[in-house]
Amino acid sequence: MGSESQYRGELLLGAVFSIQTGGLGLVLARLRERFPHLKIKILRGMSIDLAARVENGELDAVLITEPQQAIRPEFCWQTLESEPFYVVGHKDVPALSDSEILSQYPFVRLDPRAWAGSMIDNELRRRQVQTNEMMELDSLQGR
Repeated sequence: MGSESQYRGELLLGAVFSIQTGGLGLVLARLRERFPHLKIKILRGMSIDLAARVENGELDAVLITEPQQAIRPEFCWQTLESEPFYVVGHKDVPALSDSEILSQYPFVRLDPRAWAGSMIDNELRRRQVQTNEMMELDSLQGR
């Protein structure tokens, strides 16, 4: 048996909803296979809340959207995957620029407390795009 057999106890892992519904299952299966004596508990939340919980010592690690503030030196950040943001419209929307679509058609906002929502809001402000907000979602999976 290798050093992996030494890992015992409980790993408290926080993950945003979109990760939990994505490839997390395969990763957990591989972890379980590699570390059979390790109990893994997954807790869901928004990135901002999960980051606070790992900083407070309530969670061992988190899978979240990139933090929007500096990371304290006792913690480390590693990018596992990058995803682009897209402007999506109904097939009948004419071929316009993304700024024109966002300003002329109803906009579904992502909760600004979600770091992805904050990133989108910052980009809209940077580009000075005024949206016609009609709804707010608390998760990218709400679509």
